[in-house]
Amino acid sequence: MISFLHYVPAEKTMEFEQNFEPQFRLTTEKKKEFLAKCETTWLFVDHQIAAEIYSISVSILVNEPTPEKDDENIKNDIVPYLDKAAAYYYSASILPNYRKQGLLKPLVDFHNQYLAICGFKIGLAHSTANGIEALASHLNAKQLNCRENWFGSQRISKFYEFEISQKPSPRTKTCR
Repeated sequence: MISFLHYVPAEKTMEFEQNFEPQFRLTTEKKKEFLAKCETTWLFVDHQIAAEIYSISVSILVNEPTPEKDDENIKNDIVPYLDKAAAYYYSASILPNYRKQGLLKPLVDFHNQYLAICGFKIGLAHSTANGIEALASHLNAKQLNCRENWFGSQRISKFYEFEISQKPSPRTKTCR
């Protein structure tokens, strides 16, 4: 059985940081501080935390400090959306034991419905994940650009725009 929560203490979510390369990981304090500014969703499988996603209003993110060049790239990509009720999808992660179970699409759909209720209309995201094309297709996302060597990771980041809707995608399958 899957379920969702919109609040989990940051300390209980730190295992997700191990999914990322060191330059992408947040410390507990940094994550706690950042999540306080975000809209968040956690997915649970049989009452065990399995996945997380969090987004931040573009109008908030553009005012965040930018210590890295790629932070400036993020800002440059999202500034045109300042007046468009847009949310930037900062992170989505599934713990290794729960991957390949079809959980990402329901997580994203549930989060999108929540963001729509909050008044957001447009979703924006950079992704370096392999296989992101399947999720982008699911969301009818439009790829706007690519950036090489994202945060020194030697990976290519793809920047996407998609509509945030209260309705789940017709391609979402029911879990279990």
